[in-house]
Amino acid sequence: MDNLKPLTEKIVGYDKFKELNLSENPPKIFSMFTGTVKGVTLLCKNDMANVIIDTFGREIRMNSADKEHFRVRVNVEVSSQFFGWLCGLKPKDIVIESPDDVIEEMRKHVEKITETYKKQEKT
Repeated sequence: MDNLKPLTEKIVGYDKFKELNLSENPPKIFSMFTGTVKGVTLLCKNDMANVIIDTFGREIRMNSADKEHFRVRVNVEVSSQFFGWLCGLKPKDIVIESPDDVIEEMRKHVEKITETYKKQEKT
């Protein structure tokens, strides 16, 4: 730590960074893997409120869907890490409700996982 000095190279992607307004519904980035930022509606079991708060913060608005569920709209970087976060939860605890293209991306993600672990005939 004795010979520290500032870098002189230009930061790659700085122009895009300057365009972001993180004060307006900042997106949740999962494990530094980035994707397209999208508003995603999640249907969650009521006992998952703490998971949503831990992941997206206390300022998130949760709306009752029925006696057992609430809805939340969040901005996320849609990526394999976001889908992995969902896969790490119990099935049906938190489900993508919209948009349809993100639901389809999730289906494809799960299909790839399933294909990877299908029993293969040994030759």
